[in-house]
Amino acid sequence: MFPHGFLRICAASPKVEVADPAANLQHICDVLARTDADVVLLPELCLTGYTCGDLFLTDSLIQSAIAGLGELADQTRDLHSLVVVGLPLLVGDSLMNVAAVVWGGRVHGVVPKSYLPTYHEFYESRHFLAASSADPDCIRLHDRSVPFGTDLVFDFGAARIG
Repeated sequence: MFPHGFLRICAASPKVEVADPAANLQHICDVLARTDADVVLLPELCLTGYTCGDLFLTDSLIQSAIAGLGELADQTRDLHSLVVVGLPLLVGDSLMNVAAVVWGGRVHGVVPKSYLPTYHEFYESRHFLAASSADPDCIRLHDRSVPFGTDLVFDFGAARIG
Protein backbone atom coordinates (compact mmCIF):
# COMPACT_ATOMS: atom_id res chain seq x y z
CA MET A 1 0.00 0.00 0.00
CA PHE A 2 2.83 2.45 0.86
CA PRO A 3 5.72 2.30 -1.64
CA HIS A 4 9.16 2.18 0.02
CA GLY A 5 7.51 2.15 3.46
CA PHE A 6 6.55 5.83 3.34
CA LEU A 7 3.13 7.28 4.09
CA ARG A 8 2.30 10.37 2.01
CA ILE A 9 0.47 12.99 4.07
CA CYS A 10 -1.23 16.09 2.67
CA ALA A 11 -2.47 19.03 4.72
CA ALA A 12 -5.10 20.65 2.51
CA SER A 13 -7.02 23.87 2.89
CA PRO A 14 -10.09 23.86 0.65
CA LYS A 15 -12.20 26.91 0.04
CA VAL A 16 -14.63 27.24 2.96
CA GLU A 17 -18.02 28.92 2.79
CA VAL A 18 -19.38 29.88 6.21
CA ALA A 19 -22.41 27.85 7.32
CA ASP A 20 -22.71 25.97 4.00
CA PRO A 21 -21.75 22.31 4.55
CA ALA A 22 -23.00 21.25 1.09
CA ALA A 23 -20.73 23.75 -0.68
CA ASN A 24 -17.84 22.88 1.64
CA LEU A 25 -18.29 19.18 0.90
CA GLN A 26 -17.95 19.95 -2.81
CA HIS A 27 -14.77 21.95 -2.16
CA ILE A 28 -13.38 19.07 -0.09
CA CYS A 29 -14.20 16.57 -2.84
CA ASP A 30 -12.46 18.83 -5.36
CA VAL A 31 -9.32 18.73 -3.19
CA LEU A 32 -9.53 14.96 -2.79
CA ALA A 33 -9.79 14.53 -6.56
CA ARG A 34 -6.49 16.42 -6.98
CA THR A 35 -4.38 14.51 -4.47
CA ASP A 36 -3.01 11.01 -4.32
CA ALA A 37 -1.85 11.30 -0.71
CA ASP A 38 -2.40 8.40 1.66
CA VAL A 39 -3.62 10.71 4.45
CA VAL A 40 -5.40 14.02 3.82
CA LEU A 41 -5.73 16.38 6.78
CA LEU A 42 -8.40 19.07 6.47
CA PRO A 43 -8.93 22.11 8.75
CA GLU A 44 -10.94 22.10 11.92
CA LEU A 45 -14.61 22.85 11.38
CA CYS A 46 -14.08 22.86 7.61
CA LEU A 47 -17.51 21.33 6.93
CA THR A 48 -19.16 24.43 8.40
CA GLY A 49 -16.46 27.06 8.61
CA TYR A 50 -14.79 28.20 11.84
CA THR A 51 -16.58 31.54 12.08
CA CYS A 52 -20.23 30.46 12.28
CA GLY A 53 -20.68 32.08 15.69
CA ASP A 54 -24.15 31.50 17.13
CA LEU A 55 -25.16 29.53 14.02
CA PHE A 56 -23.30 26.65 15.70
CA LEU A 57 -26.29 26.52 18.05
CA THR A 58 -28.78 25.78 15.26
CA ASP A 59 -29.99 22.26 14.55
CA SER A 60 -30.02 22.88 10.80
CA LEU A 61 -26.28 23.64 10.67
CA ILE A 62 -25.34 20.68 12.87
CA GLN A 63 -27.57 18.27 10.92
CA SER A 64 -26.21 19.56 7.61
CA ALA A 65 -22.66 18.99 8.85
CA ILE A 66 -23.52 15.41 9.88
CA ALA A 67 -25.13 14.81 6.48
CA GLY A 68 -22.02 16.24 4.81
CA LEU A 69 -19.85 13.86 6.83
CA GLY A 70 -21.98 10.94 5.64
CA GLU A 71 -21.65 12.08 2.04
CA LEU A 72 -17.89 12.49 2.48
CA ALA A 73 -17.71 8.93 3.77
CA ASP A 74 -19.56 7.77 0.63
CA GLN A 75 -17.11 9.74 -1.51
CA THR A 76 -14.15 7.92 0.09
CA ARG A 77 -15.55 4.50 -0.74
CA ASP A 78 -13.26 4.09 -3.76
CA LEU A 79 -10.37 6.31 -2.61
CA HIS A 80 -7.24 4.89 -1.04
CA SER A 81 -6.89 8.01 1.18
CA LEU A 82 -7.68 8.32 4.87
CA VAL A 83 -9.34 11.72 5.39
CA VAL A 84 -9.48 13.71 8.62
CA VAL A 85 -12.19 16.38 8.56
CA GLY A 86 -13.41 18.87 11.16
CA LEU A 87 -17.03 19.56 12.07
CA PRO A 88 -19.27 20.51 14.99
CA LEU A 89 -21.01 17.49 16.50
CA LEU A 90 -23.67 17.13 19.17
CA VAL A 91 -22.55 14.44 21.64
CA GLY A 92 -25.32 13.81 24.14
CA ASP A 93 -26.34 17.34 25.12
CA SER A 94 -22.92 18.85 24.37
CA LEU A 95 -21.76 20.51 21.17
CA MET A 96 -18.16 19.57 20.44
CA ASN A 97 -15.53 20.62 17.91
CA VAL A 98 -14.37 17.27 16.49
CA ALA A 99 -12.19 15.65 13.86
CA ALA A 100 -13.72 12.66 12.09
CA VAL A 101 -11.46 9.99 10.59
CA VAL A 102 -12.94 8.68 7.34
CA TRP A 103 -11.88 6.13 4.74
CA GLY A 104 -13.26 3.25 2.75
CA GLY A 105 -16.80 4.56 2.82
CA ARG A 106 -17.25 5.00 6.57
CA VAL A 107 -16.37 7.02 9.64
CA HIS A 108 -13.84 5.02 11.69
CA GLY A 109 -13.68 7.32 14.70
CA VAL A 110 -14.28 10.81 16.06
CA VAL A 111 -11.78 12.78 18.13
CA PRO A 112 -13.03 15.78 20.18
CA LYS A 113 -10.91 18.89 20.68
CA SER A 114 -9.38 18.97 24.17
CA TYR A 115 -8.14 22.52 24.57
CA LEU A 116 -10.48 25.31 23.54
CA PRO A 117 -8.92 28.76 23.14
CA THR A 118 -10.54 31.52 25.17
CA TYR A 119 -8.25 34.48 24.51
CA HIS A 120 -8.22 37.45 22.12
CA GLU A 121 -10.67 36.78 19.27
CA PHE A 122 -11.19 33.12 20.25
CA TYR A 123 -14.15 32.18 22.42
CA GLU A 124 -14.82 28.56 21.47
CA SER A 125 -16.03 27.73 24.98
CA ARG A 126 -19.06 29.90 24.22
CA HIS A 127 -20.24 27.24 21.77
CA PHE A 128 -18.26 24.05 22.39
CA LEU A 129 -17.48 21.76 25.28
CA ALA A 130 -13.92 20.44 25.55
CA ALA A 131 -13.17 16.71 25.67
CA SER A 132 -13.24 15.21 29.15
CA SER A 133 -13.07 11.89 30.96
CA ALA A 134 -16.90 11.94 31.11
CA ASP A 135 -17.18 11.56 27.32
CA PRO A 136 -18.60 8.30 25.95
CA ASP A 137 -16.28 5.72 24.35
CA CYS A 138 -18.64 5.37 21.37
CA ILE A 139 -21.33 7.47 19.73
CA ARG A 140 -24.13 6.74 17.26
CA LEU A 141 -23.40 8.24 13.87
CA HIS A 142 -25.15 7.34 10.60
CA ASP A 143 -26.85 4.37 12.33
CA ARG A 144 -23.53 2.90 13.48
CA SER A 145 -21.58 2.83 16.69
CA VAL A 146 -18.38 4.84 16.15
CA PRO A 147 -15.38 5.06 18.53
CA PHE A 148 -15.10 8.45 20.24
CA GLY A 149 -12.28 9.91 22.30
CA THR A 150 -8.92 11.62 22.44
CA ASP A 151 -6.88 8.40 22.62
CA LEU A 152 -8.01 6.64 19.44
CA VAL A 153 -5.48 4.81 17.26
CA PHE A 154 -6.37 3.80 13.70
CA ASP A 155 -4.83 0.90 11.78
CA PHE A 156 -4.51 2.06 8.18
CA GLY A 157 -2.79 -0.65 6.18
CA ALA A 158 0.68 -1.08 7.67
CA ALA A 159 0.44 2.30 9.44
CA ARG A 160 -0.92 3.14 12.88
CA ILE A 161 -2.30 6.67 13.12
CA GLY A 162 -3.30 8.49 16.27
